[in-house]
Amino acid sequence: EMQFANTRYEAGSLLFFKGPQDEINLKIEENSDLFILGGEALGTPRHLLWNFASTSKERLKKAKDDWINKSCPVIPGDEKEFVPFPGS
Repeated sequence: EMQFANTRYEAGSLLFFKGPQDEINLKIEENSDLFILGGEALGTPRHLLWNFASTSKERLKKAKDDWINKSCPVIPGDEKEFVPFPGS
């Protein structure tokens, strides 16, 4: 769990800060993982579809089709569970 600007966020929450920030104060509970990513904006637009991100909508459609058809490589150690594409 964490707290930002007097608001408490449950475990698994994602906070997104857009634009430059002079200061961000987070209160993080113990035994927490925190991932911070920053930098200049990418030069081309990104499209999102479920777990996939790409500069090409066509590539996203192929990724979706590959996932639904189970054409994607299996992650070692994760052979027992398949997460279906939402709505499929």
